[in-house]
Amino acid sequence: MVGVDYFNQEYPYMKKLFLLLSIAVSYSVTAQKHKDSVAIGFMQELAERINSIKGKELSEFDACTLDGVRYTSDSLRGKLTVLSFWFEACMPCVAEVAGLNQLYADFKGNNHFRFLSFTFDPVAKAKAFVAKNDICYPVIRLEEHQIRKLNFNAGFPVIALVNEAGIVVYFRAGGSNSPQIAKEDLLRDVYPNITKLVKIN
Repeated sequence: MVGVDYFNQEYPYMKKLFLLLSIAVSYSVTAQKHKDSVAIGFMQELAERINSIKGKELSEFDACTLDGVRYTSDSLRGKLTVLSFWFEACMPCVAEVAGLNQLYADFKGNNHFRFLSFTFDPVAKAKAFVAKNDICYPVIRLEEHQIRKLNFNAGFPVIALVNEAGIVVYFRAGGSNSPQIAKEDLLRDVYPNITKLVKIN
């Protein structure tokens, strides 16, 4: 039977190779644990931040949709308002479009419901994106710093529900790159909150 000493003497390069592999595996496991820890910490921080946003008043704004209809923060009062924040180069933002179109179509007949979306894309680019994706809900173009103030600097995409008094009662940030998953998320998370909060005609 060939012993370990014989193996080490005859194949020293194999010993070095096994040592390097062991180090690599150990490093990989440690790195993955670190990544997992960072990811968990980030998600906890995000959840805490979102919870802190609920109950806050929406910042003031005064702007027109791409079709020229004027809205202000004060004009939103009296209805449950869905706010969507996006830009074209954001893949999760694009993935949400079909689901948001459906959401708008399902609730727009309710007199106590309103839907507005905000983008910082240039007007021409935003109009082309709206046409390409058959977006049926109102789109307002603001400067990026104005939008980040409105969405509490939570990134993109963001969906918020603002009640009749102008208070944020639901808030979510981020999303999937998959249109199917994005739509399922809307059905699971956003629809029930709208149904619970919006008044019946």
